[in-house]
Amino acid sequence: MTQANPIIGSGKTGIEYRTADNDGKQALLNHHKGGSAPSYKEAGALWLDDSATPWKLKMYDGRTGSR
Repeated sequence: MTQANPIIGSGKTGIEYRTADNDGKQALLNHHKGGSAPSYKEAGALWLDDSATPWKLKMYDGRTGSR
């Protein structure tokens, strides 16, 4: 997912607005906290593994397992 302008507003057609809105929602789903990656992860998803101390920041690279 690419980075985009964070402002979603007037001047967009219905489909342009919906696409921007969906991109924003996908961006919000990029960061999580828990002992494992979320089941709906996509390549680039980050999560804070809190199953042990200290916590570890992990990233899913699109392959099986976490990195």
